[in-house]
Amino acid sequence: GSGGTRIPLVAGMRALAPVAAQGLPPVGGSEAALLSAPTAALHRIRSGLPDSAGRVPAGMDRLRDGAIPIVASRDLGRRVGETLRLGDRRAVVVGTAPEDAGLGPTQRWVLMDARFTGRVVRSPSRPTLVLVGAAAEDAIAVAARFRAALPRAAIVTDAGSGYRALRETPSVASLSVMLTAASALAAALSILAAVLAVLAAARVRDRSVAVLRVLGMSRAQLRRALAIELVPVAVAVLAAGTGLGIGLAALVLGAIDLRPFSGGATLPGLTLAPLPLAAVLGGFLLLAGGATAAAARASTRLTPADVIRADS
Repeated sequence: GSGGTRIPLVAGMRALAPVAAQGLPPVGGSEAALLSAPTAALHRIRSGLPDSAGRVPAGMDRLRDGAIPIVASRDLGRRVGETLRLGDRRAVVVGTAPEDAGLGPTQRWVLMDARFTGRVVRSPSRPTLVLVGAAAEDAIAVAARFRAALPRAAIVTDAGSGYRALRETPSVASLSVMLTAASALAAALSILAAVLAVLAAARVRDRSVAVLRVLGMSRAQLRRALAIELVPVAVAVLAAGTGLGIGLAALVLGAIDLRPFSGGATLPGLTLAPLPLAAVLGGFLLLAGGATAAAARASTRLTPADVIRADS
């Protein structure tokens, strides 16, 4: 909200933290935007974030040895535990955060608890940004209720709408299409390679099956023997491919900054989605099983005489 807009209480809201910009006082000899907010509420709202994403420490509403605790943006180059002058008051850095931590400014800022505002500035400003905490499963519904309650008085944003807007940008949308097409092509090539591998080994397998038929093995025994031959290879390929895929993803995440495509303040981590991973592994097992069954059925239909005629 902004100005004199009243923030309504809506269902699903767990915490409310108005953030106000209190000018550009000198911070350790250089200017920086001073932000004030109820840090206890901010701590509850951002408790699920990692430290690198700008989580607000607890206890910022209490002086530390007479110094005002502050969180500083990383571009100020301050260290945790460092003391400095905030205007004419002494302050201590209790945390650092990315420049674009979702608190308003995108560079050179410090955050302090709202109860210390009167000690640093003479004319406190009104909040221009309000952060609202809600359970992850209620976030979209809470944002919709705020939009309904404040249709013109405020701009309401949430992680879901921000993510959708990011996905609609030309660069991210085109990259998504390219990656989907590449994945589909890789899957098609994998299926083709599996089929060709089965066909390439057919002649040698047929000769072995013919010899085993002469030795008295039944068709059911031959199918079990072929399964014992092919299943270990499929399992080894499955394990190697899964490890290679995870390693390649970790390598890309470590070498390339994907934040412009994820919209986050921190580098995205490696996440294994259970359902897609299970679908891919299950599809491969079905393919391997189908190829094994087809090879066994084709080989056991041949008689020794058929193999001798094919070789002649």
